[in-house]
Amino acid sequence: MTPARIRSSVVLAGLVFSGLAFVAWTQSWLAVVFVDGTSVEVPGDAAAPGLAALSLAALALFASLTIAGPRVRAILAVLAIGIGALVAGSGIGVLVNPISAAASTVTRVTGVAGANSVNSLVASIVATPWGVVAIAAGACLILTGTAILLTGWRWPRATRKYGAQGSESVGRAKATSDVQISSTNVSQQSDLNENVAFRSSIDDWDSLSKGDDPTRR
Repeated sequence: MTPARIRSSVVLAGLVFSGLAFVAWTQSWLAVVFVDGTSVEVPGDAAAPGLAALSLAALALFASLTIAGPRVRAILAVLAIGIGALVAGSGIGVLVNPISAAASTVTRVTGVAGANSVNSLVASIVATPWGVVAIAAGACLILTGTAILLTGWRWPRATRKYGAQGSESVGRAKATSDVQISSTNVSQQSDLNENVAFRSSIDDWDSLSKGDDPTRR
């Protein structure tokens, strides 16, 4: 596989996994059943509120890889690994302690606050697959960041094309400026010659009016 294809595959994979984490954030993560038999769903924005920001940061990171240089790629790769760990940690935290993740939703529905009070109202909590999806997305982001560290130095430089175009544009602008300056100098010299000729004609007429012959000069 060529370096350009590796770059495209890694960037695309990172964007897909970042988008998957964001989709998981929009879904229901927990189903809480109260002691009175009623139930309520806990959305991802309540169970893992920081997941949206992490997902958007990952999307921006992988999008910027297409124009990043080798050193910047290494920095972005480390950031991608860190973001992936935080995304996975968000899902793990919900699965390990679901009552804490559901507390804000339970308080909003029942008006009861406090860990012990909320726990006394809950009969059971069932986790949906979206927490696991977030964990998987985070793990894939970690692997993608590792792939950038291992292969990023081989990727082609995306800035060469734009640098060549910039140099060509500068050269054209300089040539145009030189032509304009040359034209201006020619015009100024022509005006100077016309002024000299005009003043010479006036001097000739003055000499004739005084009785002198201008052709003797």
